[in-house]
Amino acid sequence: MLGNQHFLFLAELRPPSWTLALGFALLVWLARAAEPGTAPAVPPPQTVPPPPEIMLDGKPVPRSWPLSKAELAKLEAGELLIQDESFLDPAGMPVGKVVSYVLLKASIQALAKAIFEPTDQPQYMPRLTSVEVLSTEGRRKRIRYKLKIVIVDIEYVLFLTRLVEEPEFAVFSWGLDKTYAKNDIRESIGSWVLRRYDATRTLVQYSLYVDTGRVVPEFVQTFLMKQDLPDVLGNLRKRLESGGTWKK
Repeated sequence: MLGNQHFLFLAELRPPSWTLALGFALLVWLARAAEPGTAPAVPPPQTVPPPPEIMLDGKPVPRSWPLSKAELAKLEAGELLIQDESFLDPAGMPVGKVVSYVLLKASIQALAKAIFEPTDQPQYMPRLTSVEVLSTEGRRKRIRYKLKIVIVDIEYVLFLTRLVEEPEFAVFSWGLDKTYAKNDIRESIGSWVLRRYDATRTLVQYSLYVDTGRVVPEFVQTFLMKQDLPDVLGNLRKRLESGGTWKK
């Protein structure tokens, strides 16, 4: 009788079978986890895709400053940089354009507004007498410009496109509307590239190619592409730094 009671006592102390199975499974899992190369895979960190490339004249536009330290030092001193570059026009012919750089004490947002909302430009831009937005389709505007150079009146229509506008980078481009019958020039291609320079200044890159054709004197083409640049960027600076009150 004592032997049976001892057997029952041992049986009561024995853990249930499911407890043994669970403990065995836990030991197996711990052993495998400790083995090299068998740890649970960690998902790779999420990567931010790079921003899309913006193309001008068949080339990507760099978001960084495309200038040397010496050139930036000149801009810091208030100078205007003017360079000659070549590109292929819409017909595939190599032509020259003028590229200028200047540092302006203005935000990209203020500059973008001055570029893409141009109806008040005759108040401060040299030679401009009239700017009229003919139509707007999303990021593109069709705009008629009228200007007077010496005794020559010029009229033309451009398509102005906002390619990208971000807090630290913006690009606008334009081209001549060839369907406009009253164009006084044969071609006009250009762009504005805005890059944040520091907390208060923006590096402005202004590119321009103009072909006046045979109707308008050649001196007008030279004037628009070179001699007019300091006044264009200088007047833009005065306008923005005055809070939009300065007039020519």
